[in-house]
Amino acid sequence: MRIQSVLLTTFLILFAGTLLAQKPLYRPQVHEIDFQLGELHQLPQLNTVENMATPVMATPLNGIWYKYHFTVNHAVRAGINYRNTNFSLPNGIDNFESYDVKRRDYEAMLGYQYSAPLGRATFYTGVDALLTRSHSQENGVQSDLPGTLYAADYTQMRLGGKGFVGLKLYLSPHVSLGLEAGPYFQRALSAPNGDASYTIFNTDEFGFRSSALLSFHFKQMKKRCTCPRH
Repeated sequence: MRIQSVLLTTFLILFAGTLLAQKPLYRPQVHEIDFQLGELHQLPQLNTVENMATPVMATPLNGIWYKYHFTVNHAVRAGINYRNTNFSLPNGIDNFESYDVKRRDYEAMLGYQYSAPLGRATFYTGVDALLTRSHSQENGVQSDLPGTLYAADYTQMRLGGKGFVGLKLYLSPHVSLGLEAGPYFQRALSAPNGDASYTIFNTDEFGFRSSALLSFHFKQMKKRCTCPRH
Protein backbone atom coordinates (compact mmCIF):
# COMPACT_ATOMS: atom_id res chain seq x y z
CA MET A 1 0.00 0.00 0.00
CA ARG A 2 1.08 3.64 -0.52
CA ILE A 3 1.41 4.47 3.20
CA GLN A 4 3.51 1.36 3.86
CA SER A 5 5.84 2.48 1.06
CA VAL A 6 6.16 5.94 2.61
CA LEU A 7 7.02 4.47 6.01
CA LEU A 8 9.53 2.01 4.56
CA THR A 9 11.23 4.72 2.49
CA THR A 10 11.39 6.98 5.55
CA PHE A 11 12.97 4.22 7.62
CA LEU A 12 15.63 3.52 4.99
CA ILE A 13 16.53 7.22 4.71
CA LEU A 14 16.78 7.54 8.48
CA PHE A 15 18.87 4.38 8.80
CA ALA A 16 21.30 5.53 6.12
CA GLY A 17 21.48 8.99 7.65
CA THR A 18 22.24 7.60 11.09
CA LEU A 19 25.10 5.50 9.71
CA LEU A 20 26.57 8.62 8.09
CA ALA A 21 25.82 10.90 11.03
CA GLN A 22 28.64 13.28 11.92
CA LYS A 23 28.99 16.25 14.20
CA PRO A 24 25.81 18.39 13.96
CA LEU A 25 26.04 21.21 11.44
CA TYR A 26 23.17 23.13 13.06
CA ARG A 27 22.16 24.68 16.34
CA PRO A 28 19.11 23.26 18.14
CA GLN A 29 15.82 25.00 17.34
CA VAL A 30 13.14 25.96 19.87
CA HIS A 31 9.99 25.52 17.78
CA GLU A 32 9.04 22.47 15.71
CA ILE A 33 6.01 21.86 13.49
CA ASP A 34 5.38 18.28 12.33
CA PHE A 35 3.17 17.20 9.45
CA GLN A 36 2.12 13.56 9.65
CA LEU A 37 2.68 12.21 6.13
CA GLY A 38 0.82 9.02 6.97
CA GLU A 39 0.02 6.55 9.73
CA LEU A 40 -0.32 2.79 10.03
CA HIS A 41 -2.74 1.81 12.76
CA GLN A 42 -3.20 -1.74 14.01
CA LEU A 43 -6.77 -2.22 15.19
CA PRO A 44 -7.42 -3.51 18.71
CA GLN A 45 -9.04 -6.88 19.35
CA LEU A 46 -12.67 -6.60 18.22
CA ASN A 47 -15.72 -7.49 20.26
CA THR A 48 -16.83 -11.18 19.82
CA VAL A 49 -14.25 -11.70 17.06
CA GLU A 50 -11.85 -14.31 18.38
CA ASN A 51 -8.70 -15.71 16.78
CA MET A 52 -8.79 -13.04 14.09
CA ALA A 53 -5.65 -11.23 12.98
CA THR A 54 -6.40 -7.57 13.64
CA PRO A 55 -6.21 -5.60 10.38
CA VAL A 56 -3.82 -2.69 9.81
CA MET A 57 -5.37 0.54 8.57
CA ALA A 58 -3.53 3.30 6.68
CA THR A 59 -4.45 7.01 6.75
CA PRO A 60 -2.44 9.57 4.71
CA LEU A 61 -1.77 13.20 5.72
CA ASN A 62 -3.66 12.86 8.98
CA GLY A 63 -2.09 15.11 11.59
CA ILE A 64 -0.25 18.28 12.56
CA TRP A 65 1.83 18.62 15.75
CA TYR A 66 3.70 21.38 17.55
CA LYS A 67 6.72 20.86 19.83
CA TYR A 68 8.35 23.39 22.13
CA HIS A 69 11.95 22.43 22.94
CA PHE A 70 12.82 24.26 26.16
CA THR A 71 16.22 22.52 26.29
CA VAL A 72 18.19 20.38 23.84
CA ASN A 73 16.85 17.22 25.51
CA HIS A 74 13.37 18.14 26.73
CA ALA A 75 10.21 19.24 24.93
CA VAL A 76 6.45 19.43 25.35
CA ARG A 77 4.24 18.56 22.37
CA ALA A 78 0.62 18.91 21.31
CA GLY A 79 -1.26 17.96 18.18
CA ILE A 80 -4.43 16.93 16.41
CA ASN A 81 -4.92 13.76 14.36
CA TYR A 82 -7.53 12.30 12.04
CA ARG A 83 -7.90 8.56 11.57
CA ASN A 84 -9.94 6.63 9.00
CA THR A 85 -10.93 3.02 9.74
CA ASN A 86 -12.90 1.03 7.15
CA PHE A 87 -13.08 -2.77 7.04
CA SER A 88 -15.41 -5.66 6.29
CA LEU A 89 -15.89 -9.10 7.84
CA PRO A 90 -17.37 -11.10 4.93
CA ASN A 91 -17.44 -14.32 6.96
CA GLY A 92 -19.52 -12.67 9.62
CA ILE A 93 -19.41 -12.69 13.42
CA ASP A 94 -21.76 -13.83 16.15
CA ASN A 95 -25.37 -13.45 14.95
CA PHE A 96 -24.32 -11.77 11.68
CA GLU A 97 -23.65 -13.29 8.26
CA SER A 98 -21.48 -10.32 7.25
CA TYR A 99 -20.42 -7.06 8.89
CA ASP A 100 -19.09 -3.72 7.58
CA VAL A 101 -17.53 -0.94 9.65
CA LYS A 102 -16.67 2.71 9.01
CA ARG A 103 -15.12 4.75 11.80
CA ARG A 104 -13.65 8.27 11.95
CA ASP A 105 -11.44 9.36 14.85
CA TYR A 106 -10.71 12.99 15.73
CA GLU A 107 -7.93 13.07 18.29
CA ALA A 108 -6.16 15.65 20.46
CA MET A 109 -2.86 14.84 22.13
CA LEU A 110 -0.59 16.44 24.73
CA GLY A 111 2.72 14.97 25.83
CA TYR A 112 6.38 15.08 26.79
CA GLN A 113 9.41 14.15 24.66
CA TYR A 114 13.02 13.40 25.57
CA SER A 115 15.55 13.76 22.72
CA ALA A 116 19.11 12.50 22.31
CA PRO A 117 21.05 14.09 19.41
CA LEU A 118 23.11 11.66 17.34
CA GLY A 119 24.95 13.86 14.89
CA ARG A 120 22.59 14.68 12.02
CA ALA A 121 20.00 12.32 13.52
CA THR A 122 18.06 12.57 16.77
CA PHE A 123 16.59 9.67 18.74
CA TYR A 124 13.63 10.50 20.96
CA THR A 125 11.06 8.89 23.24
CA GLY A 126 8.16 9.97 25.43
CA VAL A 127 4.48 9.70 26.30
CA ASP A 128 1.25 11.37 25.12
CA ALA A 129 -2.18 11.77 26.68
CA LEU A 130 -4.97 11.19 24.14
CA LEU A 131 -8.57 12.37 23.92
CA THR A 132 -10.50 10.95 20.96
CA ARG A 133 -13.97 11.46 19.56
CA SER A 134 -15.05 8.52 17.40
CA HIS A 135 -17.94 8.39 14.92
CA SER A 136 -18.79 4.83 13.90
CA GLN A 137 -21.20 3.38 11.35
CA GLU A 138 -21.73 -0.39 11.45
CA ASN A 139 -23.90 -2.51 9.15
CA GLY A 140 -24.61 -6.23 9.20
CA VAL A 141 -26.92 -8.96 7.91
CA GLN A 142 -28.44 -10.86 10.82
CA SER A 143 -28.04 -14.64 10.65
CA ASP A 144 -30.96 -15.48 12.97
CA LEU A 145 -33.34 -13.35 10.86
CA PRO A 146 -32.32 -13.95 7.21
CA GLY A 147 -32.52 -10.83 5.11
CA THR A 148 -32.82 -8.55 8.15
CA LEU A 149 -30.31 -5.70 8.17
CA TYR A 150 -28.73 -4.19 11.26
CA ALA A 151 -27.39 -0.62 11.30
CA ALA A 152 -25.65 1.32 14.05
CA ASP A 153 -24.61 4.97 13.96
CA TYR A 154 -23.02 6.37 17.12
CA THR A 155 -20.33 8.56 18.65
CA GLN A 156 -18.08 7.89 21.62
CA MET A 157 -15.39 9.72 23.61
CA ARG A 158 -12.21 7.86 24.58
CA LEU A 159 -9.39 8.81 26.95
CA GLY A 160 -5.99 7.17 27.04
CA GLY A 161 -2.32 7.46 26.30
CA LYS A 162 0.54 6.17 24.19
CA GLY A 163 4.25 5.61 24.49
CA PHE A 164 6.53 6.22 21.54
CA VAL A 165 10.06 6.05 20.21
CA GLY A 166 11.21 7.93 17.16
CA LEU A 167 14.15 8.83 14.96
CA LYS A 168 14.51 11.92 12.80
CA LEU A 169 17.18 12.90 10.30
CA TYR A 170 17.99 16.55 9.65
CA LEU A 171 18.06 17.32 5.93
CA SER A 172 19.00 20.91 6.78
CA PRO A 173 19.07 23.05 9.94
CA HIS A 174 15.34 23.71 9.53
CA VAL A 175 13.94 20.52 7.93
CA SER A 176 13.90 16.91 9.14
CA LEU A 177 12.30 13.62 8.19
CA GLY A 178 11.20 11.24 10.94
CA LEU A 179 9.60 7.94 11.86
CA GLU A 180 7.72 7.37 15.12
CA ALA A 181 6.01 4.26 16.53
CA GLY A 182 4.57 2.90 19.74
CA PRO A 183 1.65 1.23 21.57
CA TYR A 184 -1.47 3.01 22.79
CA PHE A 185 -4.35 2.36 25.19
CA GLN A 186 -7.76 4.03 25.32
CA ARG A 187 -10.94 3.54 27.34
CA ALA A 188 -14.45 4.69 26.45
CA LEU A 189 -15.68 7.39 28.82
CA SER A 190 -19.35 6.45 28.35
CA ALA A 191 -21.73 4.17 26.49
CA PRO A 192 -22.20 4.82 22.74
CA ASN A 193 -24.22 7.97 22.05
CA GLY A 194 -26.65 7.16 19.25
CA ASP A 195 -28.45 4.21 17.69
CA ALA A 196 -26.42 1.11 18.64
CA SER A 197 -27.70 -2.01 20.39
CA TYR A 198 -24.45 -3.77 19.45
CA THR A 199 -20.97 -2.39 18.71
CA ILE A 200 -17.92 -4.21 17.38
CA PHE A 201 -15.44 -2.07 19.33
CA ASN A 202 -14.64 -2.91 22.94
CA THR A 203 -14.70 -0.47 25.86
CA ASP A 204 -10.93 -0.84 26.23
CA GLU A 205 -8.68 -0.57 23.17
CA PHE A 206 -5.01 -1.50 22.94
CA GLY A 207 -3.14 -1.24 19.65
CA PHE A 208 -0.03 -0.02 17.84
CA ARG A 209 0.68 2.95 15.56
CA SER A 210 3.56 4.13 13.39
CA SER A 211 3.89 7.46 11.58
CA ALA A 212 6.10 9.18 9.01
CA LEU A 213 6.75 12.86 9.78
CA LEU A 214 8.01 15.88 7.87
CA SER A 215 9.18 18.53 10.37
CA PHE A 216 10.16 22.19 10.23
CA HIS A 217 12.33 23.81 12.92
CA PHE A 218 12.51 27.51 13.86
CA LYS A 219 14.38 29.90 16.20
CA GLN A 220 17.85 28.88 17.29
CA MET A 221 18.23 27.91 20.91
CA LYS A 222 20.36 30.33 22.92
CA LYS A 223 23.82 29.14 23.86
CA ARG A 224 24.35 28.57 27.55
CA CYS A 225 27.56 29.66 29.15
CA THR A 226 29.57 26.71 30.48
CA CYS A 227 32.22 28.90 32.11
CA PRO A 228 32.96 28.18 35.80
CA ARG A 229 31.21 30.47 38.22
CA HIS A 230 33.29 32.82 40.34
